[in-house]
Amino acid sequence: MKNWEDLSLFQKLTIGIAIIAIAVLAPEIAMLLQFGGIEVAFAFLLFTLKPVLVFCQHYYSKIKSAPKLVSHD
Repeated sequence: MKNWEDLSLFQKLTIGIAIIAIAVLAPEIAMLLQFGGIEVAFAFLLFTLKPVLVFCQHYYSKIKSAPKLVSHD
């Protein structure tokens, strides 16, 4: 894992925007940023978004397999 100082500006902005977006749903992230730093907040962000990512992967696989169900071969 890279240190925060080693990330590019684009990577920092992406992580920052994601943290701000999740702060609406999980206000405790502000406390994690204060006490734990960006690494703790980013880890919390990943744990928070894991169910959403699993749902999206499942939904994508259902959409991907839909043409197979429709075909008559």
